Amino acid sequence: MRLYRPMEMTSKRPVSRFREAVKVQKMERRDPRFDNLSGHFNQGLFDKAYGFVYDLRSQEIHQLKQQLAKEKDPHQAQQLMRTIQAMENRERARKEAKVKQRIKRDWRKQELDKVKEGKKPFFLKQSEQKKLYLINKLKGRTDRELDKVAEKKRKRDAGKDWKWMPKRRRTGDGGA
Repeated sequence: MRLYRPMEMTSKRPVSRFREAVKVQKMERRDPRFDNLSGHFNQGLFDKAYGFVYDLRSQEIHQLKQQLAKEKDPHQAQQLMRTIQAMENRERARKEAKVKQRIKRDWRKQELDKVKEGKKPFFLKQSEQKKLYLINKLKGRTDRELDKVAEKKRKRDAGKDWKWMPKRRRTGDGGA
């Protein structure tokens, strides 16, 4: 019997959590959205390649509206209304983002021309981008439409003021 040999361990006992019994190669997960190997995202190319999907969506909205007109079950009609509303909101947001992108692109182009003439480069703040968008949005409106928009904004702001006003000072005149 050799006294200084390593002790033989039983295979019946589980290996401790910290000791690796068998080396397993770790699977490395990659998210292609954030991986440089996938290339860079180009919104213009994406719109060109998948623009037909937006046409399909508008056709689908039209079909859902026809289905809603025929629907007799109020619960099902409510469900259809919600679906149509969500799809229309998504489409409206997409168009709005496209307009904002166009405005930003046009402004950047003008700024590049000015830089070529020798002017120092200027970068738009988020608030300035919003102002440009609002000006563009309200450009083709009549006076009456502009008044309506201003009234809605005034009411919205008054409601916000009302919400933060101490309870004792609140009166029933709508915050104005």
